[in-house]
Amino acid sequence: MQELGITGVQIDGFKPLGTYNHYEFGCSANLLKGLGKPESPDQVRVANPGCLRIDSGWCELATVMDLFSWRTVG
Repeated sequence: MQELGITGVQIDGFKPLGTYNHYEFGCSANLLKGLGKPESPDQVRVANPGCLRIDSGWCELATVMDLFSWRTVG
């Protein structure tokens, strides 16, 4: 980004309202914790959804990552 002269812009006025920690059904168990490290690519993939604020509103972003190579695959 530096080479191309691109920078991120944070619009003033956005303030997170906080998080809601009192889930009605509790949290899901970490099913990957006991598996250890994957031995080859395409064994374990994880996803991370998120939201981005843009000029016209909100945009959803979801990434899929291979845990063996730590590369984004989708």
